[in-house]
This record gives sequence, C-alpha cells and structure tokens, in this order.
Amino acid sequence: MEACVGRPPGRNGPRSRIAINGPVFSHHFKMEPGRFDLEVGVPVARPVTAAGRVGPGRLPATTAARTEYRGGYEGIGAAWGEFKARIDAQGHTQCQDMCECYTAGPESGSDSTQWRTELNQPLLHSRSKG
Repeated sequence: MEACVGRPPGRNGPRSRIAINGPVFSHHFKMEPGRFDLEVGVPVARPVTAAGRVGPGRLPATTAARTEYRGGYEGIGAAWGEFKARIDAQGHTQCQDMCECYTAGPESGSDSTQWRTELNQPLLHSRSKG
C-alpha cells in the first residue's frame, strides 16, 4: 500500500507537515470493467491547502452497510461480491459508490491473514419485507 499511496498512517505527509491521524481509505465513485473512478484519502489533524492534484475533501454523511474483510488484498473483490449479495438479499438498495478503509495492512506485519479492510456500501433506502 505504501508504494501506491505514500506513507502509512501515523506519519507526517512528506511535504505538508500535517499529521495523518487515521487509516488510508478509498472512495470509489464508479467501477466499470477496466476502469475505476476513485479518490484516495487520509484523515488529517488539521485542514490542508490544495497543491496540484492533492486537495482537501470530505466523505458525505450517509446510511451505509459495513463489514470487515480479513485477508490479503487479492481477496477484496470476492469479499465485495459476497457483501453486496447479502445487502441485496436483505432488501436494501445500494448507491453506486462505495468506500474501503484499510485499517491494518502490510505496514502492520507480513501475515496477510491479519490484514483488515472495512467495506462500506452507502444505501439509498430499504424495501419493506412483508
């Protein structure tokens, strides 16, 4: 993960000198075969100023279904498939976007069975089950 997005949580950003105070997350706006539209973020201790392609942002408040996946990143796709099927089976309508929060990954140890990724699926509404 560090090779992809920079320094892990708990360290200061390389140029900003602002402390990172939480796990890295990704907010996927749209996923199509061969194309992802997403942004990567980190919670910070104080506001940041935009610089180039980096800028401040906020995740919108929403109702969401959440679960935790444990394992290597290669299994996240299957975990999402199972999670989304379960949400559908419970009568919820899913929004197009989704969010992953990488709470423990390679920076926490080499045993990928201990890595944890929070899967968050925003919901539009629930259908009543009769």
